[in-house]
Amino acid sequence: MNKIQTIAKKAGVSVPTVYRVFNNAYSTSDEIKRRVMEVADELDYHIEQKNRRNNHVGKPIAIIADEINNPMYGRVFEELERALERYGFYIYILIHFNDVNKEEELFKEAIEQKCTGIFFIPAVGSDSSFIRNLQRKRFPLIQLFREVYQNIDTLFIDDEFGWYLATRLLLQLGHRKIMIISAFPERWKKQKIFTSRFIGYQRAYQEMGLEAPTNLLFFTTYAECDHETLKASIVQNKPSAVVVGGDMVITETLKILSELKLQIPDDISFVAQDNFAWMEVYGITTISQQYMAIGDKLAKLMSSLYESERNREEHLPCRIGITPLLEARQSVKSITDTSR
Repeated sequence: MNKIQTIAKKAGVSVPTVYRVFNNAYSTSDEIKRRVMEVADELDYHIEQKNRRNNHVGKPIAIIADEINNPMYGRVFEELERALERYGFYIYILIHFNDVNKEEELFKEAIEQKCTGIFFIPAVGSDSSFIRNLQRKRFPLIQLFREVYQNIDTLFIDDEFGWYLATRLLLQLGHRKIMIISAFPERWKKQKIFTSRFIGYQRAYQEMGLEAPTNLLFFTTYAECDHETLKASIVQNKPSAVVVGGDMVITETLKILSELKLQIPDDISFVAQDNFAWMEVYGITTISQQYMAIGDKLAKLMSSLYESERNREEHLPCRIGITPLLEARQSVKSITDTSR
């Protein structure tokens, strides 16, 4: 367990909350800030970070993200921090909240802070001349999760394969009416991630010689995904299994299944996106991201970019794909009635 995780556990808050306290781009309550800072003082964490910046011990790396509340980001940042420390880097987190003007300001701030490289999750609609200029100067840049800029090193998660694995497992267990539920922010409507999830779902059916049902797709935005609409869709379609993505809609779906008195897995099998600790406790089958592998690969790539830029060596941009794993647990079961 690294120091960020230790602070979160002792202060009784989440890892993303600890990052919010340590970065003044967003606010937290005074009580939460007090608890986090007391634990940080006890562990001498924030003093270490302050001294690093003031005395230039280590090399600062910026992470410019669109939000901090996404649980997946918290896990990625934890592992990235751990891996970067081995190369003598420390992280500096900035949030643009999908504001393209704020995004460019934060890039300029990172350069002013003498950051030696930048990881960034592009804002939707991002098309910054400043970012392109950094690219031309061969400044170390790594784009995360969204391929907005061409010819920049990019890490992506193979969502298509993850949802294919989940759907294939359920089909092999005899399920045919598999409902996929995925909600997302309004600004993501044009992102390919949700198309890729359906392609993975469709591919699993095709490999079984079956036609993927189109009436069992529930892709929507958080704003449009209200409790009653989702509940009505589950009642109407009567799926024997669901695959759910998006932390908010996962908990909402679980509430609805409880209201409908549908027991997991006796009445309905359940697979969720991302493998958080509580899911293991409750035996939830998950599409699991390899967070340690993500941190290790990103840190290694940033170190390579830094050395290439320092030594004026040629570097060809690459795409790094992370393949999810399927963690099969007690939330799925086989059925003999394949009409379900």
